[in-house]
Amino acid sequence: MDPDAAGDDPCEPHGHPARDHRGDPGLPLGGPAEPKDAADIEAAHSDGRGLLADGGVSVSSLITGDAPVAFATMRAVGRAGRSPEGRRAFNRFVARPEGLARGLSRTVSEVVRERFQARRQVRQDMRPRVHRGWGFAGERSALNGVLRDSNTITVADAMLRGVRSVYFDYVDYDAVAHHAGIMRPESLDALVGLDRVLGQLQEVAALPPARTGSWCSPTTASRRGRCSPTGTARTSRRSSAG
Repeated sequence: MDPDAAGDDPCEPHGHPARDHRGDPGLPLGGPAEPKDAADIEAAHSDGRGLLADGGVSVSSLITGDAPVAFATMRAVGRAGRSPEGRRAFNRFVARPEGLARGLSRTVSEVVRERFQARRQVRQDMRPRVHRGWGFAGERSALNGVLRDSNTITVADAMLRGVRSVYFDYVDYDAVAHHAGIMRPESLDALVGLDRVLGQLQEVAALPPARTGSWCSPTTASRRGRCSPTGTARTSRRSSAG
């Protein structure tokens, strides 16, 4: 296959918008480095009818897929704060105990775990290995802590509102595996954590859509039944008469 031929891959008929732009020397090769790059790449490839153009939501991605609502997406930096949905989601995440407070506690614990595991690699002389300093500890703690929780809550909120399509990207495993090794215990542990998150979202998908204005964490929603307009969970009761 010609690596310079766009569209040869049947799984990507139009090429990957963050990678396949070799014909334009003005665009960065390998993906966007800043919001302007992401905007240029999307403008060069989008026809306005992307995967999320039907009222979808883009969460933690590089480009929007023409979604009208985007959170933590490089192409749409600043857009979430200007939209009512973005302001509501951010305010609810910060205000509720299962939001920012839980994410921060997980962030701190991830820093401790990373420093312990990095020192263990050196102590046991595990090879190959790369340097794992405080910078990566901060990156890992943010990805596995606040960012994972905020993304999950945002996706669950969109699902409970009946949004037709949501694209989201979890990079926890990718970051940890890059520094620790793809089969090291900490990398596999990140996969287990992501598996739990996907299990929660699968349970949320089985719930009936909540009324406008509702919000709760995916853990609460899947455990208790659904969310009420006040943000607390409400249990759906079924008759046991048979």
